[in-house]
Amino acid sequence: MKWLWLLCGIGIYGGGLGGYLYVKYTQPVTNSAQEPLRSFGFVTLVLILFAASYSLRRRLLRALPGKVQSWLWMHIGLGTTTLLVALMHSDFAGITHAFLMQWSDLLRAYAGPGALLALFVLVLSGVLGKLLDMFYTGRIVREAGTNGVGIAPTVEERVQELTEAVERLCAGKSEAFKSFCRLALRGQRDAERTVAVAPVEHQDFQRVREILRKRASLLSSLRRMRHAERLMRRWRCVHVVLSLLAFAVILYHCSMQILVILHVI
Repeated sequence: MKWLWLLCGIGIYGGGLGGYLYVKYTQPVTNSAQEPLRSFGFVTLVLILFAASYSLRRRLLRALPGKVQSWLWMHIGLGTTTLLVALMHSDFAGITHAFLMQWSDLLRAYAGPGALLALFVLVLSGVLGKLLDMFYTGRIVREAGTNGVGIAPTVEERVQELTEAVERLCAGKSEAFKSFCRLALRGQRDAERTVAVAPVEHQDFQRVREILRKRASLLSSLRRMRHAERLMRRWRCVHVVLSLLAFAVILYHCSMQILVILHVI
């Protein structure tokens, strides 16, 4: 499915680029308010709305057909294509000419350069987010494959089972035995340390130490997996915030340009 959306993105951009180059070399175009550059602006807006539909599919309209992963590839493919089409709409201003020399330049042409910059930051954050997802998802998979239990929820269940096993072995034991177990369960004592226990408790003490070692290993694995999940979740939150800010700037630019076209302002 990702190759399908990649081909769609290439097709959309290739067609647009062909039209852009043809017009560029056959008629003078001075600004993005003229055709065909203006049409590229409308195409950009439509692509943004299609790319944003991934968020609706993932969070609100889950009954829509198709897998979330397929919608994600659509989101990535159209998002990248949107930026490329937006560059044609701006006639590559800021890249080949009309460079931004000061912050106030972002507000010219009804925040056109600002909208383009916002779109660039948004697409960049999405690409980086996808790379982070791929990296940390691979780390979680490797962790789940080496801890002997599996994914994080299963590890949590296993840790709870081991905790209960230690508590059962503590029942009826000496105070030194119980104190060792309590501190070890809290992470305040290394399971490798030894304490003086009654001879009749030696066998259970060795069993407890083995269980605590396994439990500590699983907790370390669980922390690494949860850390990776937190990083991915936080980056998604950053991307969502950036998308809202970018959409606000882009919507303002589009609204003002439409009002200009309608001779309202």
